[in-house]
Amino acid sequence: MKSLYILYAVIFLLVFSTCKDDDMGGDLTGSEYIRGRLFLVDTLTQQATGTPLAKKKINIKYASSTDTLNYLFTTTTDDEGYFLFSNLKENTSYRLLYEETVNGILYMADSAATAPTDTMRLIARLADSRQNGIHIMTTDINGGVIKDVSICIFNSPSLGYTSGSCDGSNYTITSNAAGQAFQFGLPQGKYYLFATAKIKDLTLTVKDTLEINGQVKYDTLRFSLPNSNNGLQYTVLSPEGNPVSGAEICIFSGTNTGYLDNSCDGSNFQLTTDVSGKASRSAFTPGTYYLLIKDTVNKIPFMAKDTITIGNTVLNETIRLKAPNGILATALDAEGARLPGVDICIFTSGLLFQRDTCEGSNYQLKTNVQGTAAQYGLAPGRYFVLGTLKVGNDTWIGRDTVDVAELVEEPVLMLRRK
Repeated sequence: MKSLYILYAVIFLLVFSTCKDDDMGGDLTGSEYIRGRLFLVDTLTQQATGTPLAKKKINIKYASSTDTLNYLFTTTTDDEGYFLFSNLKENTSYRLLYEETVNGILYMADSAATAPTDTMRLIARLADSRQNGIHIMTTDINGGVIKDVSICIFNSPSLGYTSGSCDGSNYTITSNAAGQAFQFGLPQGKYYLFATAKIKDLTLTVKDTLEINGQVKYDTLRFSLPNSNNGLQYTVLSPEGNPVSGAEICIFSGTNTGYLDNSCDGSNFQLTTDVSGKASRSAFTPGTYYLLIKDTVNKIPFMAKDTITIGNTVLNETIRLKAPNGILATALDAEGARLPGVDICIFTSGLLFQRDTCEGSNYQLKTNVQGTAAQYGLAPGRYFVLGTLKVGNDTWIGRDTVDVAELVEEPVLMLRRK
């Protein structure tokens, strides 16, 4: 009898030891799914477009879960970065997470999705808030990149730092061809930077101080000749308050047609922000200038305008971009392929929306080669989106309803034969 008890115990352990995190059958019995693709946007290489990540593990958990250690399941992306979680519950919110350390640098992705979802873009970025580090851009006063700048990092204002020497520095890094230099794994505390740029026979130096306290600190070291007056240093932030890299700043000396039409046509100067969201220019004629600031993220346009007055000093200004109210619709077939040429009709009337025709719609669009169509500048409220495609004698239809507030909503229309 004792042997029988031992046998039962062994069987019990074997059964429960085979329940692994990546068992996709699991204890979820739903019939829905989340399908998507994992991308990396690497600010260290100034890579603005995402690169698919193959053979990477992605975890999933309930969106309402406060557990930071455990998750429901894990899966691995395929050779093109695609992933699939099945057996999920309908209309249930989940969080998808990816985390990996590459060459001592931590990258993360953490996004929410509601099942069913067909085309989720899970974006991995530098984990700014989960590691200590310094990311530095080296430029001239006009924002032009300066490479091969030697940057010496001190953890105290030592004799070497105060005397303008690298003697006794704790770290030494050099900016690359893109004007970038970075150092990760720093202990928390205050750091003192001494940078040297050699341009022909000219040696320029810059000093700065940074406080590292549990996140990546971004900074720009700007080199300039003495007596740089009548200048502008401009910082562009996202709607959430984060620095915006690659934003276009168009500067006008008057409110001409280009400025009024939100175009850079006819602007006097054009600048582009660096990784710290900054752009600069010197040698302005004193006076009033009108600024148009634009950026596009995932095909969504962000914009802001400003009016400044430049005198005989360097003016420092900061502005926050605004996201437009709008709809970015995507049309897919039953296999998840994107469909170009689909008529997208947007209604404010739910009654007219039910008629399977675009008659009475407020906006009529057509999807591009990527299967998307966008309408911006919408008033806050509920909108009904109808997608129709005529193929021979057949009509294919997809529907969705979205509430537009202060962001761009992205409905996905799965077209089916009528």
